[in-house]
Amino acid sequence: MSTKTTFKRVALVTVAALGFGVMSVAPSSAATNVNLWVKVADGVSAGAASTAGNDVGGGIAGAYNNVTIGVTAFGAGDVVELTGGTFVSASNSGVLNTAKTVVVLAAGTADLVVATPTAGTITAKLYKNTAGVVSATASETVTITVGATALSGAYSAAKSTAYIAAGETFTASADATIAVAKTVTADTATASIVVRYLDGLGKPVTGDTLTATITSGPGTVATRSTNSGAFGPGYFYDSSTAISGVGGNIGDARTMTTVANQYSVGTPVESYTGYAAFHVFSNNLPGVTTVTIKNVAGAVVATKSLTFTDTKIANITATVLKPLVNGDTAGAHTNDVIKLVFTDSAGAVIKAPAAYPTAASGLATTGGISQANAGSYDTATATAGFVLWGVDAVGAKYGDVTYTFTAGTVTATATVKFVSKVASTVTVEAATATAGDKITYTITAKDSNGAGIPDGTPLTNYVASVATTGGIAAEPTIAASNLSVAGVWTVTGTAPLISTNLTSTFTLTGTAATLDTNLTAALAATTKVVSVAISNPATDAAAAAAEEATAAANDATDAALSAAEAAEAATAMAQEAVDAVAELSASVTKLISALRAQITSLTNLVIKIQKKVKA
Repeated sequence: MSTKTTFKRVALVTVAALGFGVMSVAPSSAATNVNLWVKVADGVSAGAASTAGNDVGGGIAGAYNNVTIGVTAFGAGDVVELTGGTFVSASNSGVLNTAKTVVVLAAGTADLVVATPTAGTITAKLYKNTAGVVSATASETVTITVGATALSGAYSAAKSTAYIAAGETFTASADATIAVAKTVTADTATASIVVRYLDGLGKPVTGDTLTATITSGPGTVATRSTNSGAFGPGYFYDSSTAISGVGGNIGDARTMTTVANQYSVGTPVESYTGYAAFHVFSNNLPGVTTVTIKNVAGAVVATKSLTFTDTKIANITATVLKPLVNGDTAGAHTNDVIKLVFTDSAGAVIKAPAAYPTAASGLATTGGISQANAGSYDTATATAGFVLWGVDAVGAKYGDVTYTFTAGTVTATATVKFVSKVASTVTVEAATATAGDKITYTITAKDSNGAGIPDGTPLTNYVASVATTGGIAAEPTIAASNLSVAGVWTVTGTAPLISTNLTSTFTLTGTAATLDTNLTAALAATTKVVSVAISNPATDAAAAAAEEATAAANDATDAALSAAEAAEAATAMAQEAVDAVAELSASVTKLISALRAQITSLTNLVIKIQKKVKA
């Protein structure tokens, strides 16, 4: 029998005995606990009930330990049910069931003592009695978390959190990756480590201290001044230890507060009880900084890292994003062709170098380099951790161009090929596909020098449409958003659910026999036809199995016919044997009859001779 069933039966009997009527299943709405709360937990008084939600407490496991639940403002016949534990006693004439898991209350207030022999969770629920009818829905619920040791006031790594955030802040909900220039900026912190220091019940720990130490790397770390509640220069960053009761640090009854402007006194706008904020500052040295935060007992509460970068470029990494660029038109600028990443002597990415590199073209007669659209397409600064450079065409000059980027004594090179966007050849290929799967078509366009057309060119510049016969499930889409890579595009269609051969006809753009900016006269408005074999493993296997079954049946029929023929031959041979035996039998009979006649004649002759001899 379930605990709920036991509760209902005991409550029904008890309430009926007290003359309060019977239990109903009419629901009642749950609300903030104002009548049921943990009164004493971990051996410390938790105070009276309140609308602030003083409804979660903890206990310490022990054979003789207990927690007290307070109940107030209840009516006669109200019921408290316990799950996961047992009541030791109930004051104010509360009636306990035999299992000591349910108590029916008299009007007034009561203290319910709950045993906590082992670690775990105990839940108490209050069910209201209205005019003799006990609700089937709990109106209030409290949870008691019983720990092997004290939970209240004791630091819990599982409940506490620590995050690092950029800039000066007292709030953070996730870690941020921070890499900033080593440059010192007035009295402004580079990053903040925000610790939410909680006990096993999820409540702020007070009366403890946290100390932040830079265990490796450059920089300094500090927290709020310990001798002033005001925000202002001279008071704010003078310690690496967070002390209870000080704004911005672990809070006590006074709570931690901050103001709208941290450098001016104002009205506190947010309580930070249980928080500690440590602020990391640059000391103008590069490197990876690791900060370790410990409590007074020496336990590591958090370890966080950030990177201070040098402003001097020690290495440039150049990556070509568009290896093929348009060289047809003089002065034409192709955006975002080369990506540059700058790192310092420690290998950290520099976002604000002291000086950006210069760029030079290895062959000015073919292509120049510039950031003509800096801030719009090409980027002139490395705030995202990289810089993008574009290149300029000279006009009808094609081939490889190597660009050199120089920062002091540091250089990097990148090679780009200038090509024509006028395609001299266009090919379409497709591989076999399985029924119902994607069919991938590969379209390749090359200029008169055999190089692919410029990277990033829309497919619609070269292919106008595609049509397929043979029952394709979905035609491939010819879209302007499909951009070339190394002169190649791919489009996909969907194969039908049958084995078949598809024929797709791709029609190129332009006017027949007319040269345009994308296709030669010989290619304009022509078609490219590609065939695709579609296989359906399931139906193909079934067909193969059917063919095999038919062949087996034919073989069986042939064998049966051969057997029948053999049987007929055997029957004929048997008949011949029977006939031969009959004929032989007749001959033997004749011979026997003749022999008998001879024997009879001989016998008669002998008798005659005997008679003559006697006479």
